Amino acid sequence: MTEHLGQGKVTFYNLYGPAECTLTSVYHRVTSADIQSGTIPIGFPFPGMQARILDQYYQPVIPGQVGELLLDGVQRFPGYYDRNDLTERVLYGSFYCTGDLVCQDPITGQLYYLGRQDFQ
Repeated sequence: MTEHLGQGKVTFYNLYGPAECTLTSVYHRVTSADIQSGTIPIGFPFPGMQARILDQYYQPVIPGQVGELLLDGVQRFPGYYDRNDLTERVLYGSFYCTGDLVCQDPITGQLYYLGRQDFQ
């Protein structure tokens, strides 16, 4: 894969997003340097989407710290059909609580997926 990326023969994108945000909300164009480093970011939100990283008390974390990824924007779902109880549990204001743990690179601002905070 690194060989093809380096020669410009192919372009790879790392796409991230839950079904509740129309599957793809954050993206990153993968580079040869990403492959060589062994760490590929999920990138930045698509235009029209916003990302927040919050701790367990819903306070913003500083870049480099781990927190839960929350998403909002034009692609976010309006709620679960006939399940207001569940919808209320996963929305914080207008933001969807993904349950995914991420951190933001303090230099580039890119997001890195680290895993889940639950077993969903």
